[in-house]
Amino acid sequence: MITTIERTINDNKSGGGKCPLVSIAVPIYNVEQYIERCARSLFEQTYSNLEFIFVDDASPDKSIQILERVILDYPERADRIRILHHDVNRGLPETRNTLVDNATGEFIFHVDSDDWVELNAVELLVNKQLETGADIVTGNAYIHVDDGERILSTSGWDLDKETMLEKVLKDEVSSMFWLRLISRKLYVEHEIKGDVNVSCCEDYLVFPRLLYYADTVAGIENRIYHYNFLNTQSRTYAARHDFRHYIQSYTAIFSRLSAFFDDKENKWKDALEKHKVMRYHYMMLKAAYYRDHSNYSKCMNLLKQTDSRFWYIVRWNKLFFRKLESNYFMARQTYPIRMFLQKLKYKYRISRA
Repeated sequence: MITTIERTINDNKSGGGKCPLVSIAVPIYNVEQYIERCARSLFEQTYSNLEFIFVDDASPDKSIQILERVILDYPERADRIRILHHDVNRGLPETRNTLVDNATGEFIFHVDSDDWVELNAVELLVNKQLETGADIVTGNAYIHVDDGERILSTSGWDLDKETMLEKVLKDEVSSMFWLRLISRKLYVEHEIKGDVNVSCCEDYLVFPRLLYYADTVAGIENRIYHYNFLNTQSRTYAARHDFRHYIQSYTAIFSRLSAFFDDKENKWKDALEKHKVMRYHYMMLKAAYYRDHSNYSKCMNLLKQTDSRFWYIVRWNKLFFRKLESNYFMARQTYPIRMFLQKLKYKYRISRA
């Protein structure tokens, strides 16, 4: 018996089905150790109707030379590959904007250049799109961590649009681009772009807006993507370890998203506000732990400006905890305990995924 998905795959391979053009969009910066593995996983995709767009964001290493050497091994793909260059480093949001602006496919599949994908990743996503007509199709991923363990990313692949948007806004489901096949029309028709002032977590600014305008979403359980958490040279890693930029990015993100959802349903605004409470509280305690009194005070003030209806999320509805963590010295002492408990909760959730 041939299932719907198997029949669609067979149709694609025989040329009998609709095969939308998919633009694989790859930003490149300082990834000479990883770009070959990434590129080969893309050029060897089982889905054929692809274009490949790489944007060199003024990378200082040999990433582009290595990529050009790898391309020579795939002459059948050569006429569908473009390498664009920024004259100066513009950052990841602007690089993604360049990628989207130059894409011609009906759908876009974002891939970070230090990651890699399963060889049937695009085919599985496209076939689910053909089956459902969805504007966004989400898959699952492996996260590669320090000890080499592969952890299943619970990405919300099985959620409907309304539930997914609420959970993404609350940061309960990943907002990462690289798990998803995304209709290019969502970017174009609604003029959705990244913010050059956001140096990390830019996915969280862009993806909720794309998701809001999507008519339908779909997902596959397959683990199609390998997220490399080991690259300490990545811009994401650097930005997240630069506390000043981390705070600036999230403050800008929350401001932009609050403005976007201001005239929309309360449930979206409430979901966003819940994330604000959680995020500012986390950053406040982290700043205290790193003995960064200035940013501790900044985050505490940001937290105090959030909607107190949702302070229960971090137990700030209890005067005892609010007073305890509003004290810089005591906040420093409580952070390691909080992080230990969060890690236990995370490991338990992953073990059940």
